[in-house]
Amino acid sequence: NEHFLPESGALRGVGAFHFGSLFALEARTAKGVAALLEEAARAGALLSYDPNLRGLPSPEERARVEAYLGRVDLLKLSLEDARLLFPEAPLEAVRRLPPRLKVLTLGPEGALAFLGEGEVRVPGVRVRVVDTVGAGDTFTAGRLARLLRRGGGRGVLEGLDLEGLREALEAAVALSALACTVRGAGLPEEGLAAWRARWLAG
Repeated sequence: NEHFLPESGALRGVGAFHFGSLFALEARTAKGVAALLEEAARAGALLSYDPNLRGLPSPEERARVEAYLGRVDLLKLSLEDARLLFPEAPLEAVRRLPPRLKVLTLGPEGALAFLGEGEVRVPGVRVRVVDTVGAGDTFTAGRLARLLRRGGGRGVLEGLDLEGLREALEAAVALSALACTVRGAGLPEEGLAAWRARWLAG
């Protein structure tokens, strides 16, 4: 039950800081995550959050989620997350949240994102599904890799238009679909190489 506290300077020079899941909701990690967020913010990093909930959040967990929502630049939610947090009207609630970019994954139906007043939706990629373990994290990795391929920092979103967002979502959906074709959280090397050539070249 030791509390998590990072070393000072752990994020020096970082261009993006992504965090989430149960680690970010536990009392023993709260101070450590807050310290990392402060350091990343001072570095001008893009702050990205994925609640990745496993069930209805407790009042304490909901308070932590809401505090993170007020600080980050980029939010990724699954449709299940959105329904747990905002059962009345999940899509409209997500649209109104503070982060500049909100991304909602829809499983086999693809993804939906809100950027400022704009909205982009991309379809899913049809594959033979073997295992969905790691698909959400792989989606996040693909989206961030595409967004950050020319450098990091909060300015990435300042210069992002809807076409650039569409490309990032398509890249993320393609990578998460690839993750579903194998068992476990790894990716097939040949498919990953092809994805990199398609989405990260140049």
